[in-house]
Amino acid sequence: MMIPMVFEWYKILGLTLCWAIAFGGFGWYCAHAARQISYVTLADGRRKERRLPIMFRLLLPLAPNLRPVFAKAFFARSRATAAKQIVSSGYEGLISAEEFLGLRVLFPLLLGPLWGLFVNASTIAGKVEFLSKLQPSFIALGVAWFLLYPSLWLKQAIKLRHGEIRKSLPFVLDLLTLSVEAGMDFMSSLQRNIERRTIDALGEELIRVVREIQLGKTRRE
Repeated sequence: MMIPMVFEWYKILGLTLCWAIAFGGFGWYCAHAARQISYVTLADGRRKERRLPIMFRLLLPLAPNLRPVFAKAFFARSRATAAKQIVSSGYEGLISAEEFLGLRVLFPLLLGPLWGLFVNASTIAGKVEFLSKLQPSFIALGVAWFLLYPSLWLKQAIKLRHGEIRKSLPFVLDLLTLSVEAGMDFMSSLQRNIERRTIDALGEELIRVVREIQLGKTRRE
């Protein structure tokens, strides 16, 4: 009788230790991702700090596994749309179009089951009958939110960046007008404006404009 009991205790202890190591490792990974600082490289080579959401940083290492799928011609239009939105949001260089499309799959695929387990455990712990009836609805809403969250976040990032640009534009136009009226040519006044102002969203785009003109693009483009 004694040997089976000892074996059971060792089994429980071993399982507890394994779960503790697993949760400890996951906690360390989450803490590392939360502290991670990332940068975007501007057109003139300067770097500016910009962070992706914590859930993006947690799942982004898995996204390249889906790159061969979204690199196919069938997803060309989705890639082009995602790439354009990423540039508009100011996160160019931090995440590619293929990685973003991969995250849209990984969010419901990986976080959906976790949400289902959480809802199920909460329902059992609460022991409330009406919660059991609503459980499928809660799970479906959670999975739907995970499915939509990457796109919603990207649209919000674009909205915030465009708002910042609109806020800065009148002041920058006034400075450019004064510089040109004072006898400075347009490109020199644009370059001077970039060098002397704190780099904001509009400044980043003007740096891109100056750099592309220097590389041969026309002002009209």
